[in-house]
Amino acid sequence: MIDSFDVTTNWAVNTAKAAATIVNASKAEPFREGASSLKLNYDFTTAESGTKAAYAVAQKPKAIEGLPKQIGVWVYGDAAKHWLRGVI
Repeated sequence: MIDSFDVTTNWAVNTAKAAATIVNASKAEPFREGASSLKLNYDFTTAESGTKAAYAVAQKPKAIEGLPKQIGVWVYGDAAKHWLRGVI
């Protein structure tokens, strides 16, 4: 496991034409493992039109050991049809 997302202080928010915060998901919200999960709250109605984005960015680089053949992440969305992207 690279990160359980239990500790939100390991992550920062980066935005473009948006407002966003990172919090721990509540116990009522879904999470895969551990005690909680990272929740990215975002608002794309705060700025002019155009491409808008909200990112959860690791405070420190995450080491990936060995030669993995795949990397996965469990994501629970709000069905707003916004794009999910990741950078490795």
